[in-house]
Amino acid sequence: MGRAIIWSIAICVVVYLLVAFAVGSSLTLPQIVEAQDVSLAEAARPAFGALGVWLTVALAIAATASGLLASVFAVPRMLAMLTEMRMIPHGHFGMPGVARDHTLA
Repeated sequence: MGRAIIWSIAICVVVYLLVAFAVGSSLTLPQIVEAQDVSLAEAARPAFGALGVWLTVALAIAATASGLLASVFAVPRMLAMLTEMRMIPHGHFGMPGVARDHTLA
């Protein structure tokens, strides 16, 4: 598990550096400053036109949604694990079942 985490961090660093290089090589500094938060989408415009901008926006939405979905599934499992280890207090609040079922609710 430790190696997988290290590899995933390394891959993310490489991808982010490649994206930063792509934006920096396709836009000038004044264009990046002008575009600010949407500079990645604007960097796709010279190569792919308006379709590239919309594709970049769609990919950003998909990445945000997948991160949100991962958090929705990871947090209840972690909460249940910490509850079972008695590191977090838990009351059943009249609900049947174990703590793992309650965190999903």
